[in-house]
Amino acid sequence: MYINHQPENLTVSVDAKMTLRQLQDELKKSDQFLPVGPFTNEITIKEVIDYNLLGPHAIEHGVLKNWILGLTAHVNGDDVKFGSQVMKNVAGYDMTKLFIGAHSKLGLVKQVIFKVLPNQFQVDHEPSEILNGSRIVLKLSQVEDFIKDIKKEAGLYYHYKGLGVLDTNVDNTTLSIKVQIFGGKYMKLVDGIPMAEKSKHPQLSENIRRIFNNHILKINDE
Repeated sequence: MYINHQPENLTVSVDAKMTLRQLQDELKKSDQFLPVGPFTNEITIKEVIDYNLLGPHAIEHGVLKNWILGLTAHVNGDDVKFGSQVMKNVAGYDMTKLFIGAHSKLGLVKQVIFKVLPNQFQVDHEPSEILNGSRIVLKLSQVEDFIKDIKKEAGLYYHYKGLGVLDTNVDNTTLSIKVQIFGGKYMKLVDGIPMAEKSKHPQLSENIRRIFNNHILKINDE
């Protein structure tokens, strides 16, 4: 399976079908790591991108978009490259970031280029064992209040500190309604993957796809 690791540049280009665990094992040979995960179950790089997956490393190193330099995706019948290691972003748009959490709706991600870090910056984390339940995204000031609610139901939770994100095995209507009242986001968690809410602005989503496809046509014409 394709991998091109350049330790001196702190970058790696990898086949999206590779699992995150396989990638980390390869990087470990050069005392480096990708600050994404860890996860209890086997997750592919494509799944990491498609579902914008969090992991405990996000607590110290931030979310996925911080670590993606570029990618190759199959779009409208062609393999198209995006990102800082290819042509300059069209019209100033960072097209790469649009694929994060897009569930492959913009195109099938085939390869990804990541920034990586030396192992000296790695904090040992146990992966969250909560694979089924719900993911709640809140303001930081609201987190403790929701933790109390989860404890009242004898539920388990994993708190991504500093991010306002809670994973819990509690998945019920009462919790969902309260999240909505407080202006947060509530998603089902299935096998460790958050099932995204339906867009409240479907026309906006359609406009984004239309703009994206127009830029793809411009790239192919050049």
